[in-house]
Amino acid sequence: MDEVNLLQLLKEKDEASLLVLIDTYLPLIEKMSFQSGIDPQEIPTVVQNTINYIYRRIEVLEEDTMTNWIYISTCRAIKNYKQPTKDKNLSDFIKAYGYYLEHREKIILHYCIAGLDYKYKLPLVIHYFHRKTLEEIANILHIDESKVKQNIEDGFLKLEKVYKSTNGDEQHYENMESLLSEIQFDYDRLPLFTTDKQEILFNVKQLQANQKWKKFIPIAIGVVAFIAFSIFSMNYLSNEKEKQAIQAEEEKRKENIEVTEEPTEEAEELDPEIIEYFENAKKMLAEEFNVDSVNHFPLVSRVELILKDIKANNRGLSEYAKDESKYFIDHMLTPPSIFESNLDPDNAIPEHSLTNMLYAVAMFENDFQEYLIDILTKHQISSADYHAIVTSQELLSAYDGPQELTDFISTLTNQGYMLQHNLETETLNVKYNFERLKQILTAKGYSEGYLAYTDLAPQLNNYYFGNTDWEDFPEILIELETIVNMYGSEFDDDFYNLLMSTIGQYLNGFITGLDGYTQIEEQNRKSYYLFLDDYPDSVFWEIINETVKEWEENNWVNDGSYVDFTSVRVLFDERFENIKWKDITLIYQWPPLSENTITIYQNYKEAKDLSSLIELEPFEIVSLYDYVNNHGEQDLFSFLTTGEETLKWPISNGPPHLVMTEYTSDHTAFVHLASWDLQTVDTLEMKKVDGIWRFIH
Repeated sequence: MDEVNLLQLLKEKDEASLLVLIDTYLPLIEKMSFQSGIDPQEIPTVVQNTINYIYRRIEVLEEDTMTNWIYISTCRAIKNYKQPTKDKNLSDFIKAYGYYLEHREKIILHYCIAGLDYKYKLPLVIHYFHRKTLEEIANILHIDESKVKQNIEDGFLKLEKVYKSTNGDEQHYENMESLLSEIQFDYDRLPLFTTDKQEILFNVKQLQANQKWKKFIPIAIGVVAFIAFSIFSMNYLSNEKEKQAIQAEEEKRKENIEVTEEPTEEAEELDPEIIEYFENAKKMLAEEFNVDSVNHFPLVSRVELILKDIKANNRGLSEYAKDESKYFIDHMLTPPSIFESNLDPDNAIPEHSLTNMLYAVAMFENDFQEYLIDILTKHQISSADYHAIVTSQELLSAYDGPQELTDFISTLTNQGYMLQHNLETETLNVKYNFERLKQILTAKGYSEGYLAYTDLAPQLNNYYFGNTDWEDFPEILIELETIVNMYGSEFDDDFYNLLMSTIGQYLNGFITGLDGYTQIEEQNRKSYYLFLDDYPDSVFWEIINETVKEWEENNWVNDGSYVDFTSVRVLFDERFENIKWKDITLIYQWPPLSENTITIYQNYKEAKDLSSLIELEPFEIVSLYDYVNNHGEQDLFSFLTTGEETLKWPISNGPPHLVMTEYTSDHTAFVHLASWDLQTVDTLEMKKVDGIWRFIH
């Protein structure tokens, strides 16, 4: 999906486009945050703030590309984010970052970059690690180009000086240019920090709901109407002021005038009712964890920040904000053990949903991993002790380590997790025990499809934590395809959507490849050819084949092609089994104009020549039909139907997300206009008459 279409879909509040935005730009936001010195544990928060900032201002984004706005928003989020105060002792820093960077020299360089003022740090990061020109950096940072050049030069000298001082004169030192080039290799191989994309999506949806409420005036009388109008007026004026401020900022940027950062808003105080609800939820979570308090868990701190954000974006709508806050607290602080006890294959409500439990499993796994790292660092536990820690899980009473770690292992066990020692990376990792979950699902009467999923689930969970090898993606895709084909009818809607989303992630991950959006290396090209040879009957074969053909014609340069997960659903829907991948079109606007509709119409209007319609595909005729319907060209409108009565138009109850053309012969076809979930499908039957596709009644 190109950036122009993505921006248009985001403005239309298209949910699938949010997933595209997150999947596409998450690596860029994370990498830049890490390079700028944001603590790895805090990067997900910066990611959320960046996506929120983009979403809130989506209506006024016009001229710049989406990538440019991602850079602008990420820089703003980085500068505005206040990291928890931590003692940046160099020796502790080296221990903590040995997981991410290969050599001591690189860790020290990263330490020195992180310590620079943002005035120097951001231009350096964007210039050296993102290869942006001075003009592009000036555009991103809203400062004059000459100022960018000066800040890069001054920052380089400051970095060189502090690096020599920190590393010691006796240490080997080549030159700063070489060091910056070498550390780029490590930056390009950073793991995934934001493991819960659904949490990001959930939080953006809250913003979407908030904005809808701000534009809504209840139909009421008397005092209620007056109060509602007052609320609306205040929010309307607030929104207008914000838009005017952003537009003014844009004008200043175009004049290359440095813009002063917006003042940081005062911290929001939560309502007493929400504080009480939050405290009760924490107490219940502490009881489940069998600990005195959960305030030290990272997730709890994040929940509190987001609660304040919910309130800040719902000024004047306190009851709505309270409801949203309570829902969010329940959603975030319900641990896997609660979901596990409520699982019921015959009850589809959220509290009994396996899908929601799996989301919780991934979220808490990430949080437990963060907390584990904190414990290991606090008690200075080295990798030499990892084996003893892992074996102690079977008999905790025999472990003589810190009591805090013993209690934590007990909590993990009760929640269905376990510790694993990765010998290759020398790390201690929290992993969910899916074998145990399979036994629970079996006892509760879940069908074979859900049990088959649990066999694959450990590998899928690794994807969210960046631990799955790219070479394994084809095999995982085929296993997912097998599960859907064999058991698809067994799954409830939420679980089926989860599978479709997962397939979309792996399919796009495989297409993106190890080389990203660059020229694909020779050894990696073989993986695509092997897939085509090994899996000729796969529903993904045509997608990979068409993609490879495009690459071959383009000197094997990956142009950033993206497979929409809605389109993936079509592959597994028996209603559309005769539709080829190349005949599926995503709709980015309504009416659904094809690229050349207006030109075709203007040519016809001038010459009244029907021959220009002969080469058009069925969807192009659908698009033209809609266009002439809105422009009063009655003769052409009537000609495009084969019956005596004109076709009722528009035929759809709402804007479609997909257009699918099903060719039943060389001269007959069906055009299906479908909603994103394929629940609403309007079908047009067409026939080619004298070389021109026309509608059949």
